Amino acid sequence: NPTDEEWGATTIRAGGQYDLTADSTVYLSYSEGYKAGGVGQYECTPAFDPEEVEAYEIGYKASFLDGRTHLSGAVFFYDYVGFQVTQALDLGTATRNAGDAEVKGVEIEFTSSVGENWTVNASATLLDSEYKDFINFDGLRPELGFQQLKGNSLSNAPETSINLGLAYSFAQFGGLVTLRVDSAYRSRTYFREFNGKDDSQDAYTIVNLNATWESDDQDWTARLFAKNVTDEEYAQTIFGSGASG
Repeated sequence: NPTDEEWGATTIRAGGQYDLTADSTVYLSYSEGYKAGGVGQYECTPAFDPEEVEAYEIGYKASFLDGRTHLSGAVFFYDYVGFQVTQALDLGTATRNAGDAEVKGVEIEFTSSVGENWTVNASATLLDSEYKDFINFDGLRPELGFQQLKGNSLSNAPETSINLGLAYSFAQFGGLVTLRVDSAYRSRTYFREFNGKDDSQDAYTIVNLNATWESDDQDWTARLFAKNVTDEEYAQTIFGSGASG
């Protein structure tokens, strides 16, 4: 039978900041997020419910050494209700509500100009994510029956992410040449809510190289780059279903 569903919400955002000095600020914010419910394209099941989140953040931003160094940090907490999870079921995908979920985290970013030629940047994110009361069935492991997934990490939410970059700039060939190396580290990442080792990617590091030239009149730019120069192999997405394995 046809079904008619309607969703809606009013969300708010509020925040404030306080300038400690002319070059440093602390801030806090509260915001609400909303994702509408929907109907599965490949199945005749009831519609899934909306997802709502309350987000809290406290942060600090500052610059030093006449603006050549910038530092920022934040502590945040996300409280989800009706968290939506996309699953592979049989030969199609389906969205389910996992109930409540929480994400706690810390972010730090640092950028500094060293002398006239060097620039260094670094950032780190630490996450503690978990489902709350979430009972689900894994078609790849039917012998386990319905599982209580409370405490499992959210998908695509590695506990540790670190980025490092180093750039060297100099005048040459009628313009400015910049040589840059960037690296990105990710700890183990789970792609399914069951948190099985086969459903995850081990920790890995990616290294990229860039060389750019910009003419003095800024009318011309050339770029040479190499991605993943160490030829690291890693998975970006993993789905699993009882029909396709």
